[in-house]
Amino acid sequence: MKKHLLFIAALIFAIAGCKIDTAGLPQAQKNPLLIGQWYLKSTSSTDPSSGITDVYSAYTAKDFYTFNNDNTLQYSSSSPDTVFKSRYSYTDVSSIEKVIIGAAPDFSTYTINKLTADSLIMSTIFTASVSITGSVSGGGTTVTGSNSADLSVPVIYKFARK
Repeated sequence: MKKHLLFIAALIFAIAGCKIDTAGLPQAQKNPLLIGQWYLKSTSSTDPSSGITDVYSAYTAKDFYTFNNDNTLQYSSSSPDTVFKSRYSYTDVSSIEKVIIGAAPDFSTYTINKLTADSLIMSTIFTASVSITGSVSGGGTTVTGSNSADLSVPVIYKFARK
């Protein structure tokens, strides 16, 4: 019985003496250039199957992101008129700057391609599940089929300060 108590005591001391080594984990950082209000000027997406790029630039003064010092984020959209509030984290690991918006499991990761005092360009990969169902008739025979796939579309967001 004493051996069991000694083993349990040794185990408790070993666990209590351990601390998490955070040296290899990316730490949340701040970039003062990111803080503030960024107005969406254009988005572009490239169709992976055709390679055709679609650019949308009909944004208004109601389309913006506000990155706050306390890691809160406000996203305003004009279509429809809504305001979303969330949290974000900024990391710079191996010279790759990333902004993660939201909380797990519903978060989005954006790579910062350019960040200056008046220009912000971020990119992400938008993934959607696509299902296609159809029927073909001919010669007295009807063939029905369906197919589904995940579609990954790269999207680039261009922002400017007012």
